[in-house]
Amino acid sequence: MEEIASTEVLEREILDDARRKAERVLRDADAAVRAAEAAGRDRAARSVGELEAEYEARDARYRNETLARLPLERARIKAAHVDARLRAALDGRLSTHGGAGLEALVAGILARAVSRLDEGPADSPAGEPGAPSGLAPKLFPAGAELRYRGLSRSGAERLAKEALPGLVLASAVEDASLPAPGLAVASFAGPPEEGGRRGPPDLSIHATLDLLAERLLDEHRGELAAGLCAEALAS
Repeated sequence: MEEIASTEVLEREILDDARRKAERVLRDADAAVRAAEAAGRDRAARSVGELEAEYEARDARYRNETLARLPLERARIKAAHVDARLRAALDGRLSTHGGAGLEALVAGILARAVSRLDEGPADSPAGEPGAPSGLAPKLFPAGAELRYRGLSRSGAERLAKEALPGLVLASAVEDASLPAPGLAVASFAGPPEEGGRRGPPDLSIHATLDLLAERLLDEHRGELAAGLCAEALAS
């Protein structure tokens, strides 16, 4: 009986010791969980703070960049508006010219284009560009193709031959695909391709009103802007 009692006492001691150890393990586990939770909350708070700071910095940078671009953007829009007004005004004024007025404008454009190909004859009046009689055969040895828009055929042929004395025209056709009223003289080395289509010309001289408008804009933009778009500049 004493052996049985001592065994029971020993078992109780073992159980009590195990229970105490288990309680300590549970307490340690609870403490570890609470510490992990606290560390997680701290990390989450730091991450949120870092994200908020990053987004605030991005927002400030974007706002500053946008504000810095505003004067440049305003200047760009204003310049584009003035340029569009200038082009519209020039196109409107140039489009009112027809007949003899259109021929005079095209003749001036063509004379400038030809003068860039040759210095002009020694006996040309001062300030008047011209072409020596031997220039056209050199530029267009196989003849030239004339395309015109807004002009009569006879008028276009006359202008081309006056600007290029000795010019031989192989053909003359009205061409609505030209960018503006005027004419173009082109030289091709070989015969047309199948279907009558031509490749790029060896030489092409253009004299259309859009070229005059571009030159006027390049050379007199400030003067034209002041005269034609004063209200836009003042806005």
